[in-house]
Amino acid sequence: MLFSRLAAAIVVLATGITSIPEVSADCLSAAETRTAVAGGDAVPLSKISRAIRADKLGDLISAKLCRRGSLVYEVTILTADGSVRRFRINARTGSFR
Repeated sequence: MLFSRLAAAIVVLATGITSIPEVSADCLSAAETRTAVAGGDAVPLSKISRAIRADKLGDLISAKLCRRGSLVYEVTILTADGSVRRFRINARTGSFR
């Protein structure tokens, strides 16, 4: 786990990203995300994280729950080859789009 975080930090430094982008107005706050999960509108992020590991897609770097017509998790993954990939995942079902 420590190696994954270190690798993610190296990727961020190597790509020249100097600031973390602001959360979009259509993304949920932490409290709103908890409410969505508790109400059954979204699966827990832990389920998404386990699926990413099980499918050997890489290490989850970041995730946020957003409204894009329906609720989606926007996730950033560091792959085994060191590339960074972004996915949108259906928050209700956990399926990739």
